[in-house]
Amino acid sequence: MKTILPLQLLVKPSKKDPQPLVLFHGRSCPDGFAAALAAWRYYGGQAELVGLDHGDTQSVDDLPPLAGRAVYILDFSFSEDILRAIEERAERLVLLDHHKSAAEKLTGFACRCGVVHFDMDKSGARLAWEFFHPEETLPDLVRYVEDRDLWNWQYPESAAFLAALDMEPFDFARWQEIAFFDPAQTAAFMARGQAM
Repeated sequence: MKTILPLQLLVKPSKKDPQPLVLFHGRSCPDGFAAALAAWRYYGGQAELVGLDHGDTQSVDDLPPLAGRAVYILDFSFSEDILRAIEERAERLVLLDHHKSAAEKLTGFACRCGVVHFDMDKSGARLAWEFFHPEETLPDLVRYVEDRDLWNWQYPESAAFLAALDMEPFDFARWQEIAFFDPAQTAAFMARGQAM
């Protein structure tokens, strides 16, 4: 099977995925939300998206129904027991994360119906965008969110952009608009952030 670039995975999303369920990190985590935005955009708003914080899920029963669904877990992970229970019920399971502690806990986990992929050099948002939109240029929104999430701070404009983004509601339509601003809109957005 041909791998999907740039992540080199043997699975890829499909518009025919059965009742896609996207579980993502945090109700107020920009990295998790930008990761979920990639899925929201791919499925045209037709996926169920659920933001979770650590401690929200004690067992698989705390999650929405999973039977026969394509389940994507973005910028987040579960214990091996919960992942096994998800895998038993789901038709497909894809986990994309970058947290070292989760990767260590799941070393050797083999998924029968998908993939569990960790990359500590990329944010959850970048992993999701590269998975759901491998042929597209990475939006500046994702680059800046990643810059802060990984504490790289390699882009001087990140602070201003993120100051403005932090004032925005966690709304997929609005974040998609911001992700595809033209240069003039981006400059105005950053000017707003610099004023804060």
